[in-house]
Amino acid sequence: MLTRSLGALAVAVTVGVLSAIAIGRRAQEAAFAAGRAGDQPRPAASRSDPLGHARAIWEERCSRCHGLAGGGGEKAPDFKDYDSRAWIRGFLENPEGPRYMRTAKLDKGMKPILGTPDELDALAEMVYQQTGASDADAVRAARGRELIAQKDCDTCHELDGEGENAGPNLKGRGTLAWVEAVISDAGQGRLYGEKNKMPKFAGKLTPAEIEDMARFVMAQKAGP
Repeated sequence: MLTRSLGALAVAVTVGVLSAIAIGRRAQEAAFAAGRAGDQPRPAASRSDPLGHARAIWEERCSRCHGLAGGGGEKAPDFKDYDSRAWIRGFLENPEGPRYMRTAKLDKGMKPILGTPDELDALAEMVYQQTGASDADAVRAARGRELIAQKDCDTCHELDGEGENAGPNLKGRGTLAWVEAVISDAGQGRLYGEKNKMPKFAGKLTPAEIEDMARFVMAQKAGP
């Protein structure tokens, strides 16, 4: 009887060990699939707290390149106060500044726009209006649109929402749909094209997560 009991116990232990190994392998395979062959598994979605979930994704996937504190990112723009008038004006004056594209190290990046303070304000207002801001000054923005050709902005940028050029198409720039498009695939021809260095997140994040991430970026704007 003792021999039989010991034999049964040995079989049970062996089966348990093999089951644990199988479960472990399945867990590894699931983690690998969730991580898309190299990425870490993303946090479980939480629709009750979309911005909290977006911040978790940000810390996991975006924080190594972008900043949120105003000091600049390691490899990409800092989004503190993103798309406010001040952020846009600062970008126009110094696109290669530490808060903007300097760390991205783009080949043939955008040059500073030269002009009077009023001209720069008008151009910034035109871009600000594209975000859909309800407080945009229509008269100043119209003046900015007139300056696009004078300042050679149309050499690199289109304004029709579809045309491709050396720089992003500016129609709707900064809207939810535009930011979602950048997160999904910034390498689209109407966005950054061949100059793009940002990973494509379409297929790595769900459409709902991409929307949450876009809203998270837009929420960094502190004022007009």
